[in-house]
Amino acid sequence: MFALLAVCCALIYNKNEMRIKEYAWFVAKVREKQNELDSLEAAVDAALGEMPEEYAIHAFLLSNKAEVKRMCITKYNEARTLAEEREEGRKEGREEGTIKTLVRLIRMGMLAENDAAKAAGMSETEFKRKAALFLKPAQ
Repeated sequence: MFALLAVCCALIYNKNEMRIKEYAWFVAKVREKQNELDSLEAAVDAALGEMPEEYAIHAFLLSNKAEVKRMCITKYNEARTLAEEREEGRKEGREEGTIKTLVRLIRMGMLAENDAAKAAGMSETEFKRKAALFLKPAQ
């Protein structure tokens, strides 16, 4: 989620191990605050406000606060969008599998088209249209 920011911090500071621990603290604090607060932006503000001043990345993150927020929000939205797209793909895949199975049953003479459409939860016209998209004609 915050990988790009971690890379930026690592490039700017040479003592990577300590900076990565500090960055891990920041990411964990943002996630914790996100569960408590109403927005990711507020969570980033709260995490930055609670970050120990002795952390080497503290000054860097504060001086680039707007960019830190933008990157956090962008990465969060990207992750959410990807999850939504994956779920949509799964849904389409299940629908395609259902329609293919129903068409096979129709071809085997085990199911009427109107019953297949009902089983798929759609009109006969919609079922025929979607079946044509997913299947080649029987040969």
